[in-house]
Amino acid sequence: MTKTQRSSRRTQTTDLVRYASTTLLALTCGLLLAACASTTPVRSNHAVSYQGLEKRGDQSMVISPKQPDLGRYGWAIIEPIQIDEAVSSSVSPDTSKEVLEVLQSILDKEVRQTFSLSDRASEQSAGRPTVVLRVRITRITEASPALNVLTTALVGPLRNGALAAELEAVDAASGKQLALMLWADSGGVAKDFLGNFNRSAHARALATRFATDASAFLTPLSSTKKQ
Repeated sequence: MTKTQRSSRRTQTTDLVRYASTTLLALTCGLLLAACASTTPVRSNHAVSYQGLEKRGDQSMVISPKQPDLGRYGWAIIEPIQIDEAVSSSVSPDTSKEVLEVLQSILDKEVRQTFSLSDRASEQSAGRPTVVLRVRITRITEASPALNVLTTALVGPLRNGALAAELEAVDAASGKQLALMLWADSGGVAKDFLGNFNRSAHARALATRFATDASAFLTPLSSTKKQ
């Protein structure tokens, strides 16, 4: 092999390495940007109003309960949780079912500690101020176990799970909006490393966190928590 041929081969190898590095960097940046976008709250566009939303913390935007409504409600009705059609079509049915079941279970438990739960047919809450809670899942992102296995040794897991949901509280008698919370977050290496290798683990864990945050957000409306 001549000196010119060896030089040419070294140049080709260098170019190949540079191309591969650039491609990997672009792929990594793209996936990281996608992960960041998944923490943005999403509107369902089914709430009574979105006027007055304010950012609260890193995960949520809210319309907080107003002074006249604080401590008025001892009863709550939780309507069936809705999953946006676009969400259902973008994730597996098993993931949707698992996330929905976790959210329903934890929300019921958390809200029960703040209000006496009722239903529309119950006479117990008749004549008493009752709040109706409407929860809508606006995004579910599944983790990608296969991709994360490939990237973990190089740059760490890149495709984690995420969840976005909307909580609206309305007065049962008048239909007036009392409060609204748009919430979103994602999993990750620091939050739940093993969750990166299960499609629905992050979304299920986030459903629990959302339910807990939702209950705390509603607490000022509760007459049982009034100081």
